[in-house]
Amino acid sequence: MMAKWLRVAFKDAKTHLVCASLYRPLVADLAARGHSVLDFKEEYGRSCPGAEALDRPEYANPKVVTAWGIDMPGMVHKHRPMETFRWCGLKFEVPSEDVAAFALQIAQLKERRFEGGRWYFKLHGYAAAIVLTPIQRTVLGDALRDRLLGAEQRATAFWAGRQTPAEILQEAYGTKDDLGGHKVDRFAKPKAGGTA
Repeated sequence: MMAKWLRVAFKDAKTHLVCASLYRPLVADLAARGHSVLDFKEEYGRSCPGAEALDRPEYANPKVVTAWGIDMPGMVHKHRPMETFRWCGLKFEVPSEDVAAFALQIAQLKERRFEGGRWYFKLHGYAAAIVLTPIQRTVLGDALRDRLLGAEQRATAFWAGRQTPAEILQEAYGTKDDLGGHKVDRFAKPKAGGTA
C-alpha cells in the first residue's frame, strides 16, 4: 500500500506524521483542542538570524516526506543499531532497542474516531506521533513483530560492550543507588549475585 505522507508541525503539540487522506481530519481535530498548524515564518519571524532559511522547502508545513523515524524517550547512543524498512511507501527507521516497545504499544492502541467518522490510531514516540489508518496500523504492527527477534539480538549485542545510561549516571554521580530506570536497562550486564 502506497501513501503520500506529510510531516505536520503543530503549535503547542507534537509533530505528526500523517497520510494525506487523514491530514484534514487531523488538523480539524487538533484545532478543536486548541492546536494550530505551525507557521514557521510567523512563529520565528523575519528578524531572527538566519530567517531567510525559513523560505527553504524543508520548512514547508505540512511537508511531504519519504522517510521517517520514531523512537522512545531516553538517552541515546550515536551508533546504536537501527531497523530500517519500507512501510506503506515510506522508508521507516526504528532503533533496535525500541522495536519491542513499539510492537507492544501498537498492539494495545485504542481505536479513535475523527469528527467526520473516520477511524484512526495514534502511535506516540518521544518527539512525534504517527496517525494511522486501521490497515496502516496492522501493516506496521506486522513489520515490527517480524523484526522483533533480530532487533533484540542486535540491541543486546550492541549494549553488551557498553555502559547503559543508568550505569553512566551512577558512575557520574559516584553512587550505586538506583537513579531511575531506562529503556535499555534490560541489556545491562548481570550484576554479581549473592549466594541466595
